[in-house]
Order: sequence, then structure tokens, then C-alpha cells
Amino acid sequence: MTALSSSYRALNAKYFLYLFSFISLCLLFFKSDDGTLKTDWLSKYTIDSYNREKTYYFPFSKRFKLPKYSYKKLEDNSIPDSGRVVEEHIIHYNLNYLSRTDIVNTNKVLVLTVVETYNEKYWSNLLNLSFDKQSLELGLMVLPTEEGDAVLKKLETKIKDIQGQKENGVFKKITILRANASPDYLTVGHDEIQKELIKRKYLATLKNELVTSTIGPEDRYILWLGSEITETPESLIEDLISVKKPVVTANIQKHQENIKEGVSYDYENSKTWIENGNWQLQLNTFPPNYVVMEGIGGVVTERVHINHLMEKENTKESHLSAIGMDSVSMACTLVQSDVHRDGAMFPNFPFYHFVDTEGFSKMVKRLNYNLFALPNYIVYHS
Repeated sequence: MTALSSSYRALNAKYFLYLFSFISLCLLFFKSDDGTLKTDWLSKYTIDSYNREKTYYFPFSKRFKLPKYSYKKLEDNSIPDSGRVVEEHIIHYNLNYLSRTDIVNTNKVLVLTVVETYNEKYWSNLLNLSFDKQSLELGLMVLPTEEGDAVLKKLETKIKDIQGQKENGVFKKITILRANASPDYLTVGHDEIQKELIKRKYLATLKNELVTSTIGPEDRYILWLGSEITETPESLIEDLISVKKPVVTANIQKHQENIKEGVSYDYENSKTWIENGNWQLQLNTFPPNYVVMEGIGGVVTERVHINHLMEKENTKESHLSAIGMDSVSMACTLVQSDVHRDGAMFPNFPFYHFVDTEGFSKMVKRLNYNLFALPNYIVYHS
């Protein structure tokens, strides 16, 4: 009997040791150094398994993984006794003012750029603009490639340097996004037309992701600015706003010393045009999935392009003289935010025979907005 009792006592002590060890591990696992409660391991099993199979698992398996979450303890006065959220945590927006950009006292501008290559002159020009930088937000999209990773590192270094110059940063806000989908147009084997079409569809997707991820309720204008734009007037934003048009674009040019002899085709300005009536009739005979890309594959539409509208003598009066267009480039274009909020996006599918920028222009027109260009307002790209 004594030997049996000793065995029970030894067994109980063993189980007690196991229990003590388990409780200690749990306490160690649940508590972090600052006393916050860690529930990432529990949530990743309960949430994931319940969503998949409508049941709960005991957390003894490494089968499920979700991002880690840490829930910090709230301050005693964070939530009133009534359970209501404190007034300071709620932001009120007057939707009437969101759709009336012309009567808003402050003009907040969101500058959006798909950064295919890093260009130091782009930043020099941006910082040289006279517009109030604390009313400017930046949204940047980089590609998921090795070159894009290198661009991302340079951007992070540059932005850290810029925003560290002032206590609240030079710009109000800067957002960097990295695309998920790889650029298929870089794949070897595509002909010129196919490669350009894949590229435009891809860039359209990036632009849609960029604007929908960064546009805020206080942004009155969106300035689409190409990463290759290196020289603009200091008053660029003020000038484009003063035109008071839903969509207005500048004339994109290269410095003469950078233009090779015999090359007259300009990629960006080829997207800023007035439709040719005969070509429009011809479009109606094409299948719905036919996409027009002027200058690619020998396609010539005989449209009136922005370069055709330039005046030989660029006077101060003609500097901001706006002309209605049927399509605009997005290399340096100011868009009232209402246009995007009303649904204007960059189609990555054939939309009236166009994709990306030209498809966006068609969509803007379908939403009963008008497009304008400033043929004598010159900005330069590298």
C-alpha cells in the first residue's frame, strides 16, 4: 500500500510539473515585453479554419498561417462607459463639397506616378514647384522586377531625405506601392504590336490600382506625372488649375539636342489628338476587340495631334489657351478628382477600340466630361 501511494504521489508530481510547464509556456507565449496581449497564433487558426470549414481547431498545428497581430490595451478613457467611440475618432465629410471642386477654398493635389525608372531630375523638378508642398500628396507605383526593387530602394532613400528636412515633412503624405503582377510585355517573343498592347494593358492596371489606393476625400485634383518628366514651369500646378477644366494636359516635348535626326514620332503626344471623321467611320467596321495604337505597327490615322496645334509664336496669351480634344496623354495631366470618383478609369480591355490612356479619354467623354490640351504649354521629358 505504501509503495502504491508513493507511485501515485510520483505520478501526481509528474503531471503537476507538466501542467506548470504548460501554463508557463502559455503565459510566455501570450505576453510580450510591454504587457500587450499576443493573439496572432490563436487568430490564425480560429479565423482561417472557421472561414474554410466552419469549425475551430486547437492551435497545436503549424498548418495555418496568417499575418501577426498584436492587440494593445486601451487607455482607461479611450472609450466612454456608454460604449460609443469618442468624437475625436470620427471624421465627418460633407459629400456636397466633394462633388463641387470649384467652391472649395483649399486645393489639395494628389500627384500620381508609375515609376518605371528612377530619375533624379524628376525629384528636382517636383521640389522646385511653387505650389504649397503641404497641400501635395504623392502616390508612387513601382514594378515587381529586379530593376523595380532597385528603384524602390532609391525611392525610400530619397523620400527619407526629403521628408526629414522638416518636422512634418516637405510633402503632406507620400505613398509607395509595389505592383503584384509581373510585366508580361518584357517577355521575349512578342512582336511590336503585341508587346505594346500587353504593356498598355499592364500600365492601365497599375494606374487603376494607384489611384484607387491613394485618392482621399480631401483631394481636389489628381496630377498624373510621368517619371520621365524632368522640366516644367515652376507654376505648373497653379497654371493647370487656373484653366478650370475637368481634364487638361500639357504639350510633352524633348529638348532638341536629345532628338535624333530624322525621328519625328513622339510617343506621348501621339495619345493627345482630335478624332478624324473618316477614321472614326472606319473604326465602326472593326471587330470589338480591335485596339488602335497610332505609330505602332505602321498604323496612321491622320488625326490632328497636339503638335499640329502649336503656334509658331508662343505668346503669354496663348500659353494657357485650351483646346478641346478627344484623347489626352497622361504624362503631365491634371484631372479633377470628381472625374475619377464618377468612375473614369484606365481600361485594360478594349473600350471603343482603345486601352489605357486613350481608353480613359473615351470613358471620360462617355461620362459627359470634356478633355482639353494646352498646345503652347511646354513641359520636357528625358
